[in-house]
Amino acid sequence: MIDNKVLYEVIAPDFETLAICLVIRKGPDYSWVGFHDTRRGNMMDGKLIEETVDGFIWEWSIQDEKANYALRVAGQVVFRMMTMDRFEEKWREKLSTEKNLPRFKEEKELWAYFAERYEKAGYPY
Repeated sequence: MIDNKVLYEVIAPDFETLAICLVIRKGPDYSWVGFHDTRRGNMMDGKLIEETVDGFIWEWSIQDEKANYALRVAGQVVFRMMTMDRFEEKWREKLSTEKNLPRFKEEKELWAYFAERYEKAGYPY
């Protein structure tokens, strides 16, 4: 499921972050996903591999300097819709620098809180 009004947990080969205000642009030869996290805007070249019931899987491609900047696959990135349990279990502690982080009752409140604060944290797209 892809929805730009959902807070996602992003699990990439070498990092994890949150994603809000998701945009996917599909072209015949080139596609990318753009999103904001708590620091900046992000953009990943690649392609949609699969939509899942709680998010999607993206095949991330990067430019390879050794191959004249041709795109090569960097790995798969999982975008999973944040649940209240997952947020409390993992992310609340990771966001301990977030001042006065409120207690949330439902996922819509999570999205609204992070969208209000971070949807303009850089413009990747």
